[in-house]
Amino acid sequence: MFDPVAFHRLATQLVTRNPSEAASRTAASRAYYASFLTAREHTRQDAIRGPEVHHRVVVELHRMKRGDLATRLQALRAVRNEADYETTQTFTAGRARNAVHMAGLILTGFERV
Repeated sequence: MFDPVAFHRLATQLVTRNPSEAASRTAASRAYYASFLTAREHTRQDAIRGPEVHHRVVVELHRMKRGDLATRLQALRAVRNEADYETTQTFTAGRARNAVHMAGLILTGFERV
């Protein structure tokens, strides 16, 4: 079974070893998925497939009185969308480092780091 925290470790390596824009974009994306997959498991939404699962996880976190994690996860998803889809705008190493840091806070909230 794959541990999504491995994505966070990879994202950390990317932002510390490779300052390229491609590495920065990949790091932000993997940071989000480390957090999202952990949250999906924690909220027991892992049977749901399709794009609506991202929203369902956030809703469930709020229901569980974990609004702090829900808010961070939503913000991190916005960064991931920027990294993955906004190719006409530069995505900086600083944005990637912030995403990796935010993912670390989320994972810590689930006691996974």
